[in-house]
Amino acid sequence: FIETKYAAYMLKYNST
Repeated sequence: FIETKYAAYMLKYNST
């Protein structure tokens, strides 16, 4: 599964 990639993508996009 690509959980780490998704997490990194979300974290990078989520610049709160």
